[in-house]
Amino acid sequence: MLQTVQFPRRLFNPLYFHIQKYINDPTVRRIMVFGSSSAAKTYSIAQNLIIDGGLVNKYNTLAFRKESSNIKDTIKNDFDEIIGRILGQHPLDTLFRKMDMEFRTSFGNVIRLRGLDTSGKIKGVKGFRKVYLDELDQFTFDDWKELNRRLRGDINQQIIASWNPVSENHWIKVSFIDKVGWTDEPTEIEGNPYSKLDDMSYVRRSDDGRTILIKTVFQDNKWVVGGQVGDVTYGRRDEQVIADFKEMELIYPYDYYVYGLGEWGVIRPDTPYLSNYVDDIHYPNQSFGIDNEAVTWFSFDFNHTPTTCGVYQIRPKIGVIRVKEFEVNGGTRNLCQTIKGDPEIMAIDKLLWNITGDSSGNSYTSSGGDVNDYKIIMEELEVTDNQFINTGGVNARHVYSRRVNDEFLFKIPFYMDASCVSLRKDFQKAKPDDHGKLFKDRGKGYAMDQMDNHRYFVHALCPKGTESINELKRFFLG
Repeated sequence: MLQTVQFPRRLFNPLYFHIQKYINDPTVRRIMVFGSSSAAKTYSIAQNLIIDGGLVNKYNTLAFRKESSNIKDTIKNDFDEIIGRILGQHPLDTLFRKMDMEFRTSFGNVIRLRGLDTSGKIKGVKGFRKVYLDELDQFTFDDWKELNRRLRGDINQQIIASWNPVSENHWIKVSFIDKVGWTDEPTEIEGNPYSKLDDMSYVRRSDDGRTILIKTVFQDNKWVVGGQVGDVTYGRRDEQVIADFKEMELIYPYDYYVYGLGEWGVIRPDTPYLSNYVDDIHYPNQSFGIDNEAVTWFSFDFNHTPTTCGVYQIRPKIGVIRVKEFEVNGGTRNLCQTIKGDPEIMAIDKLLWNITGDSSGNSYTSSGGDVNDYKIIMEELEVTDNQFINTGGVNARHVYSRRVNDEFLFKIPFYMDASCVSLRKDFQKAKPDDHGKLFKDRGKGYAMDQMDNHRYFVHALCPKGTESINELKRFFLG
């Protein structure tokens, strides 16, 4: 019987066991998990939902992300990996049928993945015992209230949520956590030495007993720091991830406070969006000209008013140069016509051109008609499919994008031509909103169109974040 199947404890992180402790407790309505990045929050929750919900107690689970477009590149990957093998062992794929947006067991129960683009879409939760909200900080307070209202009636229905504590002003803290009294729970489960959490982590129960709040840090992930219980070593030590956190602590102390220590961020009005931008360095107020033999990138941001493009060249002996920028009203077709009218640009061999930008250009057009923006670019600029880089999938999350772009400025020799005054202005005034995202308000002069095309370029040039930036740094250092 599957109910008696026991997986070795060394296959799991401590967080897994704490979730397991409460996931079938009828007194617990909510299990809420937050903390640093690389703490295996989503992974540990997914393990519980697959094993407990899929195989042992056989109930239906509904897993939400705020945006549907992010599901396949995020939580679906974790569920796929776990069902394939529990941390490299015990394949489960014979017991699960993998479908596009759900996993169905041989027993007939289901794990369904869904986007929640508006709170009005919260429906159909009846029949699901567990509802999981991945990246709760992306959801609104209205989403949260509506889900709590609708999820009722069935025994042992629970809401499970996970997030990074980006801002102490977020509704999660202000409107929920701070309004509740909390009592500490044990950070090690009796009789299970594999369950001990790090000293910076904690488990708390609300005074009414209905909510469990767990803070976890990357030191709890034994596939980052390595684990040992008695004479048994397990997991693995990932020196690269550990080095990244040490570097973050040195270069970006604010980010480390949130993503390394798992503490609630404090975002001030005067906090810059990119702390490593230095005007005198990155905007030396000189003309770099056009190198007709340099690899040239075109990065687009798609709005009808305006549509923008930043043009970059990779100069081995100099650095990454933003050589031109374009901004027109009327959509992508108008912008392409403007680019084609620039003799300096058109003198560059098109075999050296790379095209990137906003992933939304695959789904709609800023120029009108039924042809998407990237099809328009292909047609107007006469480029081929293989010249489009990182234009599929979804755009990088703003908070992650902020960190990668700041690291890029710190490590890579990057300069703007004197003509790139619009991006310079965006750099100078860019600031985070209350959630750490890039603040945008077109009516107040914070359109940030040029900053957006710059962010897309950095992610296309450095698709693996820190790893890619370090490789690029070595390229320029020789």
